[in-house]
Amino acid sequence: MSTAKTASSGFDIKRTLIDTIVAGLLALIVFGPVVGVVLDGYSFNAEPSRVAWLVGGVMAGRLLISLFLQTDAGKRMAHGFESGGSGCMCWRRTTSRACATSSRR
Repeated sequence: MSTAKTASSGFDIKRTLIDTIVAGLLALIVFGPVVGVVLDGYSFNAEPSRVAWLVGGVMAGRLLISLFLQTDAGKRMAHGFESGGSGCMCWRRTTSRACATSSRR
């Protein structure tokens, strides 16, 4: 089984590009109808350049975030979010056993 990691930097380029493309497609689905169609009285005008700028911005941001999360500092930051105990907040002791056991981890 081959991986898409480069030998020198340790970045998973294939996963990063897939994340970037998926984020771009989702941004196109969301921003396309909202920003790409501008109402002008009783008619509408298509503005594909607005959509292209927004989708490009989302893709560039996702690329940078995905690359950052593969660095040592990004891994430490992601681990801090995962292990911060911010999952289930039990306000009373009598809530549920599942909540009580998940907050002990």
